[in-house]
Amino acid sequence: MASHRKIAFVANTSWSIYRFRLFLIRRLIDNGFTIFVLAPRDSYTPHFESIPGLTYIELKHFRATAYSVFQNRLLRKELQHHYNRVKPDLIFHYTIKANIYGSIAARNAGVASVSIITGLGYTFAKKGWLRSAVKFLYRNSLRTTAEVWFLNEDDLHTFTASRLVDPRKTFLLPGEGVDPNEFFPAPFDNKKKDITFLFVGRMIRYKGIYEFVEAARLLRQKGLAVNCQLAGLLRR
Repeated sequence: MASHRKIAFVANTSWSIYRFRLFLIRRLIDNGFTIFVLAPRDSYTPHFESIPGLTYIELKHFRATAYSVFQNRLLRKELQHHYNRVKPDLIFHYTIKANIYGSIAARNAGVASVSIITGLGYTFAKKGWLRSAVKFLYRNSLRTTAEVWFLNEDDLHTFTASRLVDPRKTFLLPGEGVDPNEFFPAPFDNKKKDITFLFVGRMIRYKGIYEFVEAARLLRQKGLAVNCQLAGLLRR
């Protein structure tokens, strides 16, 4: 199916786009869209090179944890340069820096964009200058986006209650979909005497680690045959 429509996906890792958006990207390519992926280079980047209809563009100034105003300005200018050159018809931004600086770059380049809020991140859980700064940046950057999509109803409420986005252009996604050929449940052994719960995530407070530990303690106190395990990177 011939088409000259171009769609760009922008995120802080190639890994996240490949693992979580590849199914959508393939469907768009099958329907005739030309796809551009803009992300820092990592171990998943080479996978994009074998996908016809997809062009990968490396982002060299994307530092997910950098607070430097200078570094973030470089990212905004880099994104705007690519948007002016590629001239996509629509851009999907994922993760906080892409949503903020990508939306500003898209506005300056005159390109329609959609910000997808997959989560609030630890910056919203902590009080202080960082949360205030992030709210200010969100409020400014989301003013001219075409739409803002949320995966979590509580996050949508937080943004609208804080007046970070116009409620009229918000949309609550029921999920982004799971490829059952890639992610599928393991066979359940109903003969096992105990049940194991596995927490997968970074070992930080704002991921719910304290709540998981407390739940494990309560279950053991009740004498239930359960094992609770943790798997993830240690972060302060």
